[in-house]
Amino acid sequence: MKITHFILILSLSFGAYAQKEGKILYRYTPVYEDLDASEVWYMPIREKELQQAEIMDIYLYFNEKGSYYVVEEHVEDIRSAKVSAHASFPIYYNKEEKKFYYRNLGFLGLSHGTYLIEDHVTIDWTLTDESKIISGYKCFKAIGNNPLFSKFDKPFVPVEVWYTPDIPVSYGPYKYNGLPGLVLESIEQGKFYFRAEQIDFLENVTFPTNLDMEGKKIKVLDYYRKFDEEELNVHKYYPKD
Repeated sequence: MKITHFILILSLSFGAYAQKEGKILYRYTPVYEDLDASEVWYMPIREKELQQAEIMDIYLYFNEKGSYYVVEEHVEDIRSAKVSAHASFPIYYNKEEKKFYYRNLGFLGLSHGTYLIEDHVTIDWTLTDESKIISGYKCFKAIGNNPLFSKFDKPFVPVEVWYTPDIPVSYGPYKYNGLPGLVLESIEQGKFYFRAEQIDFLENVTFPTNLDMEGKKIKVLDYYRKFDEEELNVHKYYPKD
C-alpha cells in the first residue's frame, strides 16, 4: 500500500502543549487496491472518489468542552469523498455528555425528513504498547470496533488508530475519540485512511453545537429502528439508552 506521508506543520506559541484548543487539518485517502471480479464495475466511481479526496479539507475544531468535525466547503462536487469519510454532515461532540450530534436527511437518502441524531455510543479501545514516530511525535497504537447500522454480515468494522500523549486531547477524526492523546493517524477496514497534516493551537475556539443544528431530535438507535427495525443487527450490540 502506497500512501503519501505528509509533513505535520505546527503553529505553536509558548506553552502550546498545555493548550487544549485549536484546529486540525486531516487528509483523507480511500485505499482501494484489491478488487474482485464483482467489484470491477465500481472502479470509475472509486477513481472519482480518490480525485475528490485529494482536494477535500477536513477540519477538527476542539476546545475543553468538545469538538466539531467538518469538511470545508468546496466549489467542486466532493460528495462521494465526503460520504466515505463519514463527513456528509458536521459531527459535534459534547465532552461532558459524552455524546455525538449530527444531522442526517432520512435513512439512506430516503425522504423521511431531517433529523438531529443524538449518538451516545463510543468505540471501546484496546491500547497497545506498539509505537512509532509520526511527524516527530511518539504515537501509540490502539484498536477498536466501529459499530455498523444496517444489514451487514458483521456488526462491527475494525479500526486502527495512532495517538500521541504529547498532545493531551482525546479527539480525532470522525468518532475516533476517547483516547489519551490526539489521533494523528487512523485507518478503518484497511480502506479509509486519515492523517493529520496541520495543527494550529489557538485561543477561544468556538464552533456550532447541537443547539445550532436543525432537525427533529432523535436517539441514534431509535433513528435506525424507525426504518429498519426487523433486520437491524447492530442494536443488540449497543448499550441501552
